[in-house]
Amino acid sequence: MIYVMNKSKKSNRFWSSPHWTSGLVLTLAAIFITATCNITMFQKLFDWYVLTDTKLIYILSLVVIQTLLLVLVFSVLTAFFAFRTILATILMISAFSAYFVDSFGVIIDREMLINAIQTDPAEASALFSPRFLLYFMGIFLLPSIFLFKIKMTAQGLLKRLKSNVIYGVGSLALIVAIVFSFYPFYASFFREQLVIRVYSNPMAAMYGVIQVAQKDYFTGTPPFTPIASDAHKPTGGPRKLVIMVVGETARADRFSMNGYARKTNPLLEQSGIISFSDASSCGTSTAYSVPCMFAQEGRAQYNRRAAAYRGNALDVLADVGTHVYWRDNNSDSKDVANRVNYKSFKSPPTNTICDPECRDVGMLVGLDTLIETQDSGDFIFVLHQMGSHGPTYWQRVPDGFQKFQPICTSSQLDQCSPEQINNSYDNTIFYTDYFLAQTIEFLKAYDDRFETTLLYASDHGESLGENGLYLHGMPYSMAPVAQTHVPVMMWLGARHSPIKKKLLLAHADKPISHDNLFHSLLGLFGVETSAYLPQKDLLNSALE
Repeated sequence: MIYVMNKSKKSNRFWSSPHWTSGLVLTLAAIFITATCNITMFQKLFDWYVLTDTKLIYILSLVVIQTLLLVLVFSVLTAFFAFRTILATILMISAFSAYFVDSFGVIIDREMLINAIQTDPAEASALFSPRFLLYFMGIFLLPSIFLFKIKMTAQGLLKRLKSNVIYGVGSLALIVAIVFSFYPFYASFFREQLVIRVYSNPMAAMYGVIQVAQKDYFTGTPPFTPIASDAHKPTGGPRKLVIMVVGETARADRFSMNGYARKTNPLLEQSGIISFSDASSCGTSTAYSVPCMFAQEGRAQYNRRAAAYRGNALDVLADVGTHVYWRDNNSDSKDVANRVNYKSFKSPPTNTICDPECRDVGMLVGLDTLIETQDSGDFIFVLHQMGSHGPTYWQRVPDGFQKFQPICTSSQLDQCSPEQINNSYDNTIFYTDYFLAQTIEFLKAYDDRFETTLLYASDHGESLGENGLYLHGMPYSMAPVAQTHVPVMMWLGARHSPIKKKLLLAHADKPISHDNLFHSLLGLFGVETSAYLPQKDLLNSALE
């Protein structure tokens, strides 16, 4: 009995130690996060820097600077109030960021956070695994319990402020001293190694959160700005029926239409569709690229937030009398279809082809009914695919289309072999081939009444483990070609002139981008407006 009481007293002394000052706790938190949440950053550092015994000091100095930087930031954030809550929140951000960075090699920045916010729960759940629970418990939950259980030395506001200023200024002084002591090394590092620096955790994620809050959620709602107010469509000529398929996460180099050795496009190769083999995306995420595909501005002038409150190609087509419908088997239209007919096909009974995941081909069901309800006017149907959305590639494909074996059946891609990942991904392209071929067959049935067209373009590409990267969403300036080189294809029905088809073939090898889509859509419907640039139209002889 006496022994138990003594043990209890020792335990209480630990939790209520007079040494648990705010400075000590935030320093320990900085050391802990540096050691557990920056594994990928230091791995990339070792890949970049050829390490020798004499240069080990440089690597160690970077570890120290990372820790001191966190001490500095924590000192500022916790100086006035909610010390434990703020540190616990930082631990949570660090845990989430570390999991996604270590598991998929992604960078947690503003665009990645926006993409995450706009991802629906079903898609988001595919990104989590038992490994996530280890990160959540080991980096956030257990350290937070420790943080709230210890009895810290009482500090008034002024005393806390004084302590944090000492720690913050001291950290800053040490950082400056280290940088100047190894100036030649750091001059090269800061100039050349953006790739490594953007993996700093939780600094990159916290900066991204600030940017999202500042630029996307606390700037007010701007008024809607229409475009192409002079747009009109000449009368006469055949009615137009266009289906535009917005692909998801498709890589151009995995289409046999573009020379890939595997026959991932056996049906399209026989369909007469034309592939633009040198096409680049506007961005590397759905949230950024999809609205950009329909925007007038082009990538150089495009602003994602402004695009939500500005007219796009579909608005212009609707304004001139075109029947515009958006069908979505993905998360949503990312504000593109806010002012046109929109319907989600993510679940039954809207989508009648589910097993249990609802398939892209289900978006074709019922299009004929919509066409028959209108005896005049042109049509455009935008079908937003689930396509090749990862990391659960095997779920994107019905059993009968799992052509390439063996496949990866885990969301934890780094636990699968490169062969399994590539097989699983290639099967999604194989199924997209089937979906697009079915779309062409649907259009052929209307060749006698409409000038029919299929336009297909993926929003962005995908990394499949090359250089340790998975999925997508890298900053465009740093993104590998796998994330920006996308498939763009066009099929023209029987009522299109042979001259147009020859022109399309002549343009197939030209470098194009998502910048061409706005003008090509207007050109397909013969819309006349000062906003239309013929040199950007894929079907115009003036194409640059």
